Amino acid sequence: MGEKIKNVICSPSDAIEGLKRQIFELISLKQTTCGNLPNLEIPNVLPGVPDLNPSQAVIDFLNDLLAVISGINYDEMRMQLINWLVEKLEPLAKDLTLNLKLSLKSCYACKIDPKIPEWLFQTQPNTTTPGLGYNVELNKLDLTCLFAANPNSEVGKLFYDGTCDPAVCNDMNAFLWEVIQANGSPLIWSDSLNGVEIAEFRYYEDSPTIAFTDSDGAVDYQNSEPRPRVINVRIMDSYHDKTLITFINDYFNSQNPLFDADKVIPT
Repeated sequence: MGEKIKNVICSPSDAIEGLKRQIFELISLKQTTCGNLPNLEIPNVLPGVPDLNPSQAVIDFLNDLLAVISGINYDEMRMQLINWLVEKLEPLAKDLTLNLKLSLKSCYACKIDPKIPEWLFQTQPNTTTPGLGYNVELNKLDLTCLFAANPNSEVGKLFYDGTCDPAVCNDMNAFLWEVIQANGSPLIWSDSLNGVEIAEFRYYEDSPTIAFTDSDGAVDYQNSEPRPRVINVRIMDSYHDKTLITFINDYFNSQNPLFDADKVIPT
């Protein structure tokens, strides 16, 4: 029987060697392809590409790669990347706040200054009876089970952007967690910067006579389809003589920025 001849177009070692050369060439570049990325210093000296034994190809490849980048100060590189990301996220948060307000105005306000319905207030101005407010189911607010974590716990600090205590509350999610713990007792959401009171929040665990989530069409307010685990929101009476646009602006301003860029990127 004649000698067997393997029909090999490209061996594994050849493929890895080619990939290795391409990566080393990329690492050796001094300039990044995007001009606004942080400028990181990469060593110039690259080790030669030896013949690779297929059984050790991956290990040798990684060893050489680590040797190439061993001169990088990882802490410095990490901080440069973090600072750049934070710098880019801060204007994004402001743009989101502005665009959300503009979108709400164009969608619901129809470019006019509509009045706030009386039933949305704490107290209805014409009848002086308690307002009904607006109800929203908790599972429509908490899509990731965030409220299962206490914002004051070590785990909670990883998920919430701020804290909430009787003196000041600078994170709406942490505030809503407190509302849930109050279980029916009202809590006031205020602008943490100027102290302006915005709205009153309650949590109904299971209230078949209050926690309505729909309207039967005969009235504007919710009067049907009660649901368990509902958040109730009532606008502060201080907005009796103000428009819906003013309330929307104040509400979004009280949550500005929408997220803390320093906490979105771990340091």
